[in-house]
Amino acid sequence: MKASFPEVHSMIDSSSGHTKVPTPRSSTPHSPPSFRQTLAELHEQLQSCPSDHKEAKKSALARDNYRCVLSGTMDRKSYLEYDELQTQKREGELPLTTQCAHIFSESTYVCIDSDQDKKDYATNAWTIIEDFGFPQIRQELEGKKIRQLENILTLEYNLRDHFVTLWLEPTHVDNRYKVCTTEERYILDPWKLPHFVEFTSTRSDLSLSSKEYLGIHAACCRVAHMPGAVEYLNLLEADDRFKSKIQSYGLSAESRLFHDPQLMSVAVNFSASDPDSSSSDFEEVQYPPNNWAQANEQLPLYHMEEKARRRTKAGGPSFEDDGYEVAQKTDYAYNDEGKDVYNKMRSPRSGMGGGRPRTAPPPPPTSIREFLQQNLEHIPPVIYSLLSCYTRFHKIGLADVVVWDEAHFGKFGSHYLKREFYFDVHPPLGKMLVGLAGLLAGYDGSFEFKSGVQYPDTVPYVAMRVMMATFGVAMVPLGWYTAVELGMSQWACHLVALMVLLDVGWLCISRFILLDSMLLFFTFLTVFCLTKFHNQQYQPFSIDWWLWLTMTGLSIGWVTSVKLVGLFVTALVGLYTIEDLWDKFGDLKMPVRDQLKHWGARIACLIVIPVLTFMTCFKIHFMILNHSGPGDSQMSSLFQANLVGNDFKNSPLEIAIGSKVTLKNVGYGGGLLHSHVQAYPTGSTQQQVTCYHYKDDNNNWIILPTWEEPNYNPNDPLRFLQDGDVIRLSHVPTTRNLHSHNVPAPVTKLAHEVSCYGNTTIGDASDYWIVEVVGDIKQGKNVDKIHSLTTQMRFRHKNLGCYLRAANSVLPQWGFKQIEVTCTNDNDPKDTHTHWNVESHWNDRLPPGDTKFYKSPFLRDFWHLNVAMMTSNNALIPDPDKEDILASKPFDWPFLQLGLRMCGWGDNQVKYYLMGTPLIWWGGTISLVLALLTFLVYLLRIQRKYIDMEPREWDHFLYVGKIAFFGWALHYVPFLIMGRVTYVHHYLPTLYFSVLMFAHLLDHFVFSSRRLATKAKWIAFGICSSSIFLTFWWFRGVAFGINGPIAEHWGLQWRKTWNIYHN
Repeated sequence: MKASFPEVHSMIDSSSGHTKVPTPRSSTPHSPPSFRQTLAELHEQLQSCPSDHKEAKKSALARDNYRCVLSGTMDRKSYLEYDELQTQKREGELPLTTQCAHIFSESTYVCIDSDQDKKDYATNAWTIIEDFGFPQIRQELEGKKIRQLENILTLEYNLRDHFVTLWLEPTHVDNRYKVCTTEERYILDPWKLPHFVEFTSTRSDLSLSSKEYLGIHAACCRVAHMPGAVEYLNLLEADDRFKSKIQSYGLSAESRLFHDPQLMSVAVNFSASDPDSSSSDFEEVQYPPNNWAQANEQLPLYHMEEKARRRTKAGGPSFEDDGYEVAQKTDYAYNDEGKDVYNKMRSPRSGMGGGRPRTAPPPPPTSIREFLQQNLEHIPPVIYSLLSCYTRFHKIGLADVVVWDEAHFGKFGSHYLKREFYFDVHPPLGKMLVGLAGLLAGYDGSFEFKSGVQYPDTVPYVAMRVMMATFGVAMVPLGWYTAVELGMSQWACHLVALMVLLDVGWLCISRFILLDSMLLFFTFLTVFCLTKFHNQQYQPFSIDWWLWLTMTGLSIGWVTSVKLVGLFVTALVGLYTIEDLWDKFGDLKMPVRDQLKHWGARIACLIVIPVLTFMTCFKIHFMILNHSGPGDSQMSSLFQANLVGNDFKNSPLEIAIGSKVTLKNVGYGGGLLHSHVQAYPTGSTQQQVTCYHYKDDNNNWIILPTWEEPNYNPNDPLRFLQDGDVIRLSHVPTTRNLHSHNVPAPVTKLAHEVSCYGNTTIGDASDYWIVEVVGDIKQGKNVDKIHSLTTQMRFRHKNLGCYLRAANSVLPQWGFKQIEVTCTNDNDPKDTHTHWNVESHWNDRLPPGDTKFYKSPFLRDFWHLNVAMMTSNNALIPDPDKEDILASKPFDWPFLQLGLRMCGWGDNQVKYYLMGTPLIWWGGTISLVLALLTFLVYLLRIQRKYIDMEPREWDHFLYVGKIAFFGWALHYVPFLIMGRVTYVHHYLPTLYFSVLMFAHLLDHFVFSSRRLATKAKWIAFGICSSSIFLTFWWFRGVAFGINGPIAEHWGLQWRKTWNIYHN
């Protein structure tokens, strides 16, 4: 279906648009005979239109200073042809192809005399112009005169095609126009078109574009963008009565759009001029979507809203601009059947912003110079990456001793090289990468990584540190590109990159064999992928859309596989996704099928892929660590039985009276039943019984008969242990019996205390325990004999009726921080903390077991290890009886109240102090407070009908603010409610979001301000960047290493709480 006006050949189908509605001169259509006569006359005159407009384009380029009149981009061909233009090219500018754009054009790219359809097309269009009330235009532009300079603009090749959703409205200032659009793409990168343009030329002999022509073009564009226009035409075309009427008029349906008495309520009047008015006085109208009308009588022309002026209060009288008279506004009754369509309908965009459209690629370069020019945007991040390499690698091997947590993570890397199973509270990906770094560096895994010990020559610690620091290097370009994807200005992008480059906290933590550099890298990567995906919203289900959605899911899986802190950035992605899907759910135009596709894509890419990635890391972890190691006891007995070097496979299968055993608690993270000679300080003061996670002779027990039965005799026939048997458990090292009585437990007061009492000759009925079989992994519930490893059972105290239980309650220091064992009165067969199995089993009278029984499923081991990790992590609580000078509270972090000494502080030692660059930390924290105040002020002004930003600009401001503020809150607030011990390095992922907020506010109020001159912005940028650099340079020693006595390095203690000079 062709449009009736050449410049509106693609009828706008957007759900809403902003137009400024001037009063028409007349809305009365011409009579049919007059129109047919005009058609015939114009059809004959347009037969001879010329086709060559090269000279017109050449003259227009010279007049427009060889630049696009909207974006200011230099013409690529002219730039290469004329040497003088090369000196006029702006810094960082990339010349592009421009095209000759006709305001009134007979066709696009194709000459009028080559196609009969084009002739008919132009005929209809010119008829419409005459019906607008400008019959003189046809005579002015007939024939070759269509290519006169007054009718031509020089536009970028990718703007020329969109000169239908983009138009210029004249103002009271000569040759000054307001840029109007219905598409947000023009206010974002790469265009960021100005709100106003002024036509100037160094060639006084060449005419500028006509104000009258541009005004008519603007009026036509506004008509085409009226709500319901396309649907209205479709309704008319489906009406037989309308078809017959069209035939009598000789009009196309598109032409009819402009001749309809209702829709022709927009026209242009150039008869008057008001010097006191401006283009900002135009009424800005938010139209409803165009697909809601079910019948002609339901279709309103436009609905009325309050007047709006940028940064002025709404309301007041009407204004005029150069003869544009604002139409008298009429409200049309509309029955929306209770749907509240005006408020409910939204344009199909993300709730957190509209995204950024994909732009056409530039022409292929013809030389290396052109290639470099087309990739100028990548030069800054390359330079920052090189600077990052210097800061991360400089003096990285200065300290030749094990620094801080290298004692942990270096040792874990050694376990991977030796393939010994270990246990840690963090997921395995980061530690596997440490092991990989050691493997690539030629390390054999023999060093124990004891804190403060000097590295031997056989340990390539420098190479391993360099590999870890590489993740820190990559943080800087990721920060740059994230700022670019967030739509920040060049100044703001530079500030983000500088802050990531020059923060001494990020720098210091990246230079050692730690997990934090990997955690920060994957956090940055997740945010970057999220912003890239957000900017694909204009092309849902495209290749790029799927790519970045999948990459976001993979990044979530990777960051959570390094540390569980990665769940915080996962929550940020989750909140974004919820808002995005909620906004789509409210889009009544979106088919249900598309809704389901969006939901399915999010579930697959943001839930399934991260979970599979996380599980894959554990699968690889189990495959590598297939030998017995120090972390065996944290896992189930069946898992341990599959480890190489474990002696469980030699254990007899069936348990008998007289067997020596260790008893493993089946609960997640459960330990081994344990006792030692120390007594309880309160209660019965008898020998302590605990659960312990390491192999020890104090874990060994002998199963004996009751006191009333004959003593155990190794020469008597074997008596196998069965369900319901009453037994005693004797502690091998001390010969005391497992005992319970009516004494409260030391920590869990509602349960009974469990102790060891008596010896081989002294005891009572409180030593008796009844065996109750829960089930067997191999035999099921029909268990005739109790087996080691596979049979789970409970021990019920004969006198008290309580059950032996070991949960996750930790004893105080007098109990060596081991797990409390109690006897609980709760009879819950599903409570796994009351379930026990025989782990190690020794009995010379029984044959070894069959290894085919000892198979442990992956999912059970995966779940068991994760619960054990979380349980152990939650057990890392501060000790009130011990002062930890390294620990800090979350309230200390935002304003850098405390730092952390990472190593010894002697005069002969290289000293590292973990802190941040003060200006970056303080500026980021202050920006978060200012962001809340700014948002509140804007809300108050909106309520008072002030318009400070265009709707799209406001959406983008909120989008970036949400990413920064909620990212910060989700990473910071959980530490406020955690019971575990915390350190300043826990704030490092959180800092990233305060840096983004810092740059965002500076960009909003300074760098993107229309009130500040470019010189003022450069001054502001210079002050910020130089202050950050000088502060970094002052504190560089805390990251690069401080040699000699600390007292010789003065001026480092900016806060009294920093323990740089004193403990």
